[in-house]
Amino acid sequence: MKLVDYMEQEQLDIASLAKRLGITSQALGRYVNGQRIPTFEILWRIEMVTKGMVTANDFHRHRRSLSSAAAE
Repeated sequence: MKLVDYMEQEQLDIASLAKRLGITSQALGRYVNGQRIPTFEILWRIEMVTKGMVTANDFHRHRRSLSSAAAE
């Protein structure tokens, strides 16, 4: 599941999820928008906070789909 989809499902905004993760809203915004891939530590936190609904693989799938779209 994409992080943005999880946030929508759980009715969370960037500020509240960032606080739960212990990161800044700006950093979380970059992850949500696909501008950056989180570090392993942050990926682990995301997986724990989302109870496994968002995993590291979800970020890499999203990144690959962005790369494919850019190549076209």
